[in-house]
Amino acid sequence: MDVSLYTARTQADVLKLRDDVEAAYDAYPDATLFWGFVDLSGSSNYRIAHGPKEGYLRGETFFALVRSVVAASTDVRLIKEIGDEVLLTSNSFRPLFESLILITETARQLAYVAGTQTYPFAVRSAIGFGPAKRLMRTHEDFIGTPIDQLARVMSIRSERSNL
Repeated sequence: MDVSLYTARTQADVLKLRDDVEAAYDAYPDATLFWGFVDLSGSSNYRIAHGPKEGYLRGETFFALVRSVVAASTDVRLIKEIGDEVLLTSNSFRPLFESLILITETARQLAYVAGTQTYPFAVRSAIGFGPAKRLMRTHEDFIGTPIDQLARVMSIRSERSNL
């Protein structure tokens, strides 16, 4: 098969999809909510030092912790798991803040069980507020300035913690 024909067809499909998505964007509803990111600290370095299986177990422990805390709150939702990070949301500040405190304190206690001084079981978190578009996908998802700002804050905090 000629690669140029394949790329031309793929390009046409992508541009058609782009037109459809652009037309749909304005129809997506806005949601003004509190947003929270929680990140498991040092995951990449931990996997390098301890291997992929141990890294996987550590990550799944983190996700189990987050899911357990979110399940206990009717006001906080887990939107998505992103590598070793989660995006949470709530209609009000307090339930999200309390959930982040509970996650942080439980992680601190789990650090003693994990038994590693080099990469303790620790989390970083941040909260933001503002409007975002509720995307129409197969799963609940959002895009918007407050989420982008939180992602930047988390990356800055991550860079500084690795210095």
